[in-house]
Amino acid sequence: MAPDPDPAPQELLLDVWADVICPFCLLGDEQLRRAIEAEGLTGAVRIRRHSFELDPQAPAEPRSNLEYLAEKTGTDREEAIRREQVVQSAAQALGLDFVLERPVASTLAVHRVVQHAGRSGRDDELFRALQQAYFAGTLDPFDPEALIRAAGAQGLDEDALRADLADPASEEAVRADEDAAARLGARGVPFVVIAGRLGVPGAVGVDAFRDALRQGRELAGTDAG
Repeated sequence: MAPDPDPAPQELLLDVWADVICPFCLLGDEQLRRAIEAEGLTGAVRIRRHSFELDPQAPAEPRSNLEYLAEKTGTDREEAIRREQVVQSAAQALGLDFVLERPVASTLAVHRVVQHAGRSGRDDELFRALQQAYFAGTLDPFDPEALIRAAGAQGLDEDALRADLADPASEEAVRADEDAAARLGARGVPFVVIAGRLGVPGAVGVDAFRDALRQGRELAGTDAG
């Protein structure tokens, strides 16, 4: 991701690799935020977003996530619905909106938009807004203008964003993030690195994230406690 302001000396840095269409990233984000609140770290952490495409070979033309999941798992639509319902129940238990059927396609453009937001330190704010709207069924992030409008609603300059998306060089930051994930051994998302030292793969739950935050603070020397 392009450089953005470094965290304050006593601010705990959380580097998060995720994809906006990843259901387990939705769960992991909420679990992590609850853990941050439970540990009394609200306002004392900086979440920095990094790109990770769930399917780098996904086509540009959107299709139903249920069709996509059935094809990927070698099952049928009914089984895909059952799998989505399991995640839906977990999301609803966390108070999150989650529609069963959603569009899926290449998320490269979405990552480029989040990269753009990261240059002004708004990457986490934008990612969360896009993610929650997508799973609530109120945003099609594969509609370029809808994506740009959603970013504009979070305070980004829409004209500057269009210019950035027209520049092929803006893809380089996405590839750099994905290369970094590979070097760290991340094979899926969410993947969180706390204080640049402690890696946490998956949506591990609030308690496990709390333990990881404590360990991360100790490693970073920011534990007040």
